[in-house]
Amino acid sequence: MTNSTRLALVPAVLALALVALAGRAGAQGTKPASAPAPKEREAPEQPSWWPARSKLRWRYEGKLIVEATTKKILYEVATKDKETIGEREAFALEASAGPRVLSSEWYAFDDAGLVLLVRHKAGDEAARDLEPAQTFLDTSQLVDGGKWSWQSKDGLEDVKGNFVKNERLAGRDGREHACAVVETHLVARAPGGKTQHEQKRTLWLERGVGLVREVTTTTRPGAPVGEATRMEVDLVRVEARE
Repeated sequence: MTNSTRLALVPAVLALALVALAGRAGAQGTKPASAPAPKEREAPEQPSWWPARSKLRWRYEGKLIVEATTKKILYEVATKDKETIGEREAFALEASAGPRVLSSEWYAFDDAGLVLLVRHKAGDEAARDLEPAQTFLDTSQLVDGGKWSWQSKDGLEDVKGNFVKNERLAGRDGREHACAVVETHLVARAPGGKTQHEQKRTLWLERGVGLVREVTTTTRPGAPVGEATRMEVDLVRVEARE
């Protein structure tokens, strides 16, 4: 696949940590001075909207529409071992169809809720580091009016994202998913500034699961509307990665 038809990939089912209930106080009266004060317990960490740090594998089914031709597509996404890219700890997601690797993407996370795309590799092409790291998702902005944006250092690519709504979705995996729906709009330009292609993506994301559904349309300036490429995929299964 080329950069103009990047797949958005996702991962993982994370378990919520359980917080033990504090024991009820015993008999009434003054506590002995030697009794230690109960420690305040921290709230359990919320599962990630983009859980690339989990050792899981996701299977997707859908269709790819190019001009008047519709093709069924099947692929899977698997997390890979982490590695250090620059000063960031990054987690790779690899999409494949049978023995063929479609794309690999490396993501990093920060404490402010940003999910950063730091490296991208399509098919047999050389891996490309993004400079600065692309703000793929700002989880702090998954609220009404939430927005985020990114521009490449050379100014040839920019992405704008926004929160759309919360939606309960009946998935093709037989489950009902509580999703945050987001949209992103990528514009890629030639060195002279002319737009090469635009890509609009709508993503349905669930905490601890990641991508449940995606609809992506890629167009080129001057091309008839019927020549746009449209991809629609749904999660059908998630399983542990060996």
